[in-house]
Amino acid sequence: MPSTLSFPAAKVLVSSKEPLAIMYSKILSFISNDCYVLIEITKKVLKSTSYEILVNSVWTEVVDTILKKLGVIFNAGNPNTFHKVVHVISLFDVCAACLCVHW
Repeated sequence: MPSTLSFPAAKVLVSSKEPLAIMYSKILSFISNDCYVLIEITKKVLKSTSYEILVNSVWTEVVDTILKKLGVIFNAGNPNTFHKVVHVISLFDVCAACLCVHW
């Protein structure tokens, strides 16, 4: 099981006090800890298909929820806030990609 804390970008997310970073840290923790067994099972059972539970199920729900509940985070009206948000999102993206590669 890959640990989200083993990625340098994850250490920055976890140590951040930004609400968005905290939320993304919780999502990464949920994926790496709570979804691990499910991901391993579906990889074995569905290995002859192109279905990936992390991409087709978990990630879809995460993105839909973020867009519905936090769509305002993408508002570029305040450059300083927008820069912080983009930085946090890029850290999350790196961590999520690392999780995918390790599975």
